[in-house]
Amino acid sequence: MKKIYTLAIILASSIFSAKAQMLADFAQFNTNLTYYNPAYSGLEESALNASLLTRYDWFGITGSPFTNSCTIDKRIDSKKLGLSANFINYNYGNYKLFDLYGNAAYHLDLGGEKKLSFGIKGGFSNTYVYQANILDKEDAIFNKTDDFVSAIIPKLGLGFAFKAENFHLSAALPDAIGYDNNGYLLKKEKGNRSFFDQKNVIFNGYYKLAINEDYHFIPSLLLRISPSSLPKTDISLSVGKTEAFWAGLVVSPNNSIKKDGVSYPFFNNGGLTGGMYINGRLKLGGAFLYNFNIESVYKTSAEISLSYDLEDVF
Repeated sequence: MKKIYTLAIILASSIFSAKAQMLADFAQFNTNLTYYNPAYSGLEESALNASLLTRYDWFGITGSPFTNSCTIDKRIDSKKLGLSANFINYNYGNYKLFDLYGNAAYHLDLGGEKKLSFGIKGGFSNTYVYQANILDKEDAIFNKTDDFVSAIIPKLGLGFAFKAENFHLSAALPDAIGYDNNGYLLKKEKGNRSFFDQKNVIFNGYYKLAINEDYHFIPSLLLRISPSSLPKTDISLSVGKTEAFWAGLVVSPNNSIKKDGVSYPFFNNGGLTGGMYINGRLKLGGAFLYNFNIESVYKTSAEISLSYDLEDVF
């Protein structure tokens, strides 16, 4: 138990001393939780699972931003381990990001359906920016005269998760340490900031409330905290039938409005989400979001997801 407390204290102290960095946005965040927290590796009901998730922002406009995510998750019961891998392709105008991570988690059995999982992730981000019009002599990354700049950034993250039969809670630093290819530690120095200088603190929660034998209600939350901006919160509320379908709402107070010089949180994104199960193995999902921010010209985003249970297939 002393080792458990030590790990928890180390993670907690790291979390509250962190800065923050850009992560991909997904309304269907429960589809790829290992991307946000390595401790979820192996905690799926299936011992082997693969998922794909694609998001299109400014939906319907040619050349609009998009994000692709691929996750493979494996549980090894005999060793109380979970392994997973994440690939993210993020394209936003001048800015392109490719993430590749491997995750490992140790599962501590607390009896019954309860598990405490400690996870670590390692990998890299390959960031590519067309910087002809964004040169900054004070920035360690964007102070070059080249039209294009790229940085390969090794990353290390950690997290923990508690899971019971009907709920789970977690906290993580998915990018606790990161360096660019010039050896710069990605942190704020002398007030200067770049695309790469921030770190994320992630909290996640989920609860499955039985309505009757077949139907259930599921509220879930993903919270990202950064000292440099307002907290980014995604809240999902859905109703579903076991192994059949689900449907619900998702809202995100991920922006602010100003009044008399003061910023206030604003629920500027909201929409519908849902999906169905096919043949007990395939799960198809989707989401459609609307941006209520009156200052934004681009109003809609759309997502599609696919998950497949590969247990006993290989």
